[in-house]
Amino acid sequence: MPLPKLRVSSDRRILETETGEPFFYLADTVWCMFQRLTYEESDLYFQTRAYQGFNAYQVAALSEEDGLRVPNRYGHLPFADLDPAKPVEDYWRHVDRVIAMAEDAGLYTVLLPTWGDKFNRKWGVGPEIFNPDNARAYGKWIADRYGERAIIWCMGGDRPLESEVHRQVVRAMAEGVRSVIGDSQLLTFHPAGGTSSSEWVQDEPWLDFHMLQSGHSGFDNPNWDMITHDRALSPARPVLDGEPNYENHPVMSARGSRWAPTGRWFTDHDVRKSAWRSALSGACGYTYGCHDIWQCYDPGLVIPKNFARTNWRLALELPGAQQVRHVKQWMQQIGLPARIESAPRMITGADDLLPAELPIAGKSADGRFAFLYVPAAGLYEFDLATLATPTRCTYLNPTTGDVLQQHPLHGKTLDLDHEGPQDLLLLVE
Repeated sequence: MPLPKLRVSSDRRILETETGEPFFYLADTVWCMFQRLTYEESDLYFQTRAYQGFNAYQVAALSEEDGLRVPNRYGHLPFADLDPAKPVEDYWRHVDRVIAMAEDAGLYTVLLPTWGDKFNRKWGVGPEIFNPDNARAYGKWIADRYGERAIIWCMGGDRPLESEVHRQVVRAMAEGVRSVIGDSQLLTFHPAGGTSSSEWVQDEPWLDFHMLQSGHSGFDNPNWDMITHDRALSPARPVLDGEPNYENHPVMSARGSRWAPTGRWFTDHDVRKSAWRSALSGACGYTYGCHDIWQCYDPGLVIPKNFARTNWRLALELPGAQQVRHVKQWMQQIGLPARIESAPRMITGADDLLPAELPIAGKSADGRFAFLYVPAAGLYEFDLATLATPTRCTYLNPTTGDVLQQHPLHGKTLDLDHEGPQDLLLLVE
């Protein structure tokens, strides 16, 4: 059965299906799939992620890892002579089949027509093959091929738009896609680390929703601030974090002009923090990432990038990937329909907290309920005065989604002594 078409809601805050059902975008990141996985391996990936509750995956048609000159697992390159006007049919038939396989498993393909190093090499391998003219033609060609599939289009590809030519290339490719699909599929933009699409393409009419890359270099990158910023822009658009902390990625620190590993690795706890902090800031979805899976790391076939250490098949079962479903569950059930808004004034006494300890509060637009997320053990104070009639607090385990206990509320304040060991989610209603 075909997946329903997606659209932006009439209030421009969330994504929804064509019948008006709220849709919480929960994607995984597997940029190199078309280049590095076989059909059978792709099927294993989709079946696992569907079981874990994902409804989308992010992938590049032209891989970051020298995808123009290093063939896929069947020996095929995407183009002859590095020319986007000369597609190699065998390569694209493979892409066809994998996208169809994803749909059968219930996952939307979030498709980057190209990784950004193909128009702004920057730190990548390139080569740069796109200009405004062939970018428009390529956008039209690829949309002709996939305009009837369950696709969310994603321009950009982890590169800043540093020149007018870069902007023209992205605009032309997006307009080429839009000329085919009209309003039948969504378009977004994948930005460089630490930035949002709002920094690069805020004024572009083809953009449907914002995507930010809060990044995976250091702990507790403030995606909640970035989301709050983008939600306040005009025209209003939904927003989500499309590249936060990757599970099993080394934590990096800046040393001069280079990034160096610190000996620590992002865990499922880091994943939960970024997921809940973004969701309760009003995000329309969340993208999970695993360092081993985005690059489809296989020790027998692939040279590890940035200290990858786990075979991608084993990494499919890492705990963070099995926990983010609970964010989707609660947001899909009551968060998105009620339109969660960031509620920082509910948090009191937080001035002396470290970033790792900083809670987040999100309340429904009608003030009927609020979610409070506490990332670490400690003493926390919440002001419930903006809620209508809070009478009950439900304690939830973010790791399992289980209800731990319920307590009646008396008054308009909540003092919490959280003993840990890690995080806690409260539903106040």
